[in-house]
Amino acid sequence: MIISSGMARLGEPADTVRTARDASWIQLVRFKCTSTYHASPVNTNIRTIPHLRELFGCEDGISAHKMGPGVAVAPWPWVPAW
Repeated sequence: MIISSGMARLGEPADTVRTARDASWIQLVRFKCTSTYHASPVNTNIRTIPHLRELFGCEDGISAHKMGPGVAVAPWPWVPAW
């Protein structure tokens, strides 16, 4: 199951993950979403992804409307290349 957090407060994705787990969804991927268009690197803040992965106990990625390949080529551990 893919869970997107666009325009959500921190507690709302937590409720969604808990509900999915209660319904026996095992494979969860959460996307930290940046709701601005075109997202600046400051708004994207991809360095929070490892914390979100630990907080929610599932894989976490990013969905953003960023100009250019910066997010796609950012090296692990999510250090911005721009």
